[in-house]
Amino acid sequence: ILLPGFIDSHIHPPGTALTELYEVSLYGLNSIEEYKDAINEFISKNPNIKTVYGRGWSLGIFEGEELAKGPKKEHLDEISKDIPIILRAYDGHTIWLNSKAMKRFNININTTCPEGGKIEINENTNELWGTLKESATHLIEEHNYTDEEYMKAFELFQSKMHEYGITSILSMSGLNWGMQPKMFKTLYEQNKLKMRISNSIIIFSDESAINQIDEIKKIRKDFDSHYFKTTTVKYDFEDKIVVITGAERGIGLEIAVGFAKSGANIVIAGMLLGIGSGFSMVWVYLKKSIKDAERQQQEYEDQFR
Repeated sequence: ILLPGFIDSHIHPPGTALTELYEVSLYGLNSIEEYKDAINEFISKNPNIKTVYGRGWSLGIFEGEELAKGPKKEHLDEISKDIPIILRAYDGHTIWLNSKAMKRFNININTTCPEGGKIEINENTNELWGTLKESATHLIEEHNYTDEEYMKAFELFQSKMHEYGITSILSMSGLNWGMQPKMFKTLYEQNKLKMRISNSIIIFSDESAINQIDEIKKIRKDFDSHYFKTTTVKYDFEDKIVVITGAERGIGLEIAVGFAKSGANIVIAGMLLGIGSGFSMVWVYLKKSIKDAERQQQEYEDQFR
């Protein structure tokens, strides 16, 4: 029997398998009480643990201000004031901490928040609320796993993907974090890699692009195999020039608007319908704001209503 395999086009292996094996899993729980019970049970099973990491809580179970700001630190302080507790939301964009975790990472109301992030503050008490959002989460040290722990988690991840019929993935990673190419090569050599991996690596704009590209070339040479290949680069386009052809309609226009929203300077070259086969027009967007990009998209859509 020949069956089709599905492809996941954006995933971070081994995903939640790390949480299932080594952290507090809050997935599928539906109340603060259930969260507290899970954390207490984890601590009781790991009496020598120095820091509690976890993932999977949902903003939707909270009410009032917590629905907007996220859960307060006091909930976790009731569990422990001596052990740092660090819990990432199920979508990965918010971290919930107790007071001990804030203290360990030197976060207070005077801490400079990274651009694009938010350190939530309780305006009534002028104290930390208990959540860090978006780039502010970078103030917290991630849980460090060994290569062996990553590979064990990947085998669990791989098994779950196969249950869903997923046989190929695009893995989003970095040069120095997440599931590393050397781990995939080890699994391949041990005959434990049973799915195709297209690997994507982020190039950071504040570092040398040439050096990062050279490193990516070396990764391809050293670690590409029958089941693992580095095929894609993800780049930060803030204030970069992007030239797009065929962008007067459809997918091309959507791509152009997307780049404009990311802060790129856009040069769009495309054929205008009804003008003639030799006519082209170039639209130049210089540091377009999100509002400008959305207005351009709306004007385009209005032409065809």
